[in-house]
Amino acid sequence: MSFSKKIYYTLCEYLCPNIKGVIIATMLYSIGFIIYLELSPRLGNIWYRTGSDGLKHINFSGLIEFVYKPFTHGFFWRPQFWDINIYIGLFITVIFINLLRKVF
Repeated sequence: MSFSKKIYYTLCEYLCPNIKGVIIATMLYSIGFIIYLELSPRLGNIWYRTGSDGLKHINFSGLIEFVYKPFTHGFFWRPQFWDINIYIGLFITVIFINLLRKVF
């Protein structure tokens, strides 16, 4: 095997996440993100809100809308809003899980 192929495979081994790590990271981060949206002092009432009848209801449309907002509102990509951008958080979580898998 040539030297350049060895470098390529070594870099790919350490930089490319495996599918198991991506799935675990996606599930963990998604659950944490959904909870954070509701408990965040800046937000709240995204998916569990009071309806017109005065009772609390789960509203999945608010959650689904929040998943699409980064594609329609550019301010979500600014660093001060990264905590409420699911895609930035998911990217960082996948990298972190992959690095933990490589170390341990």
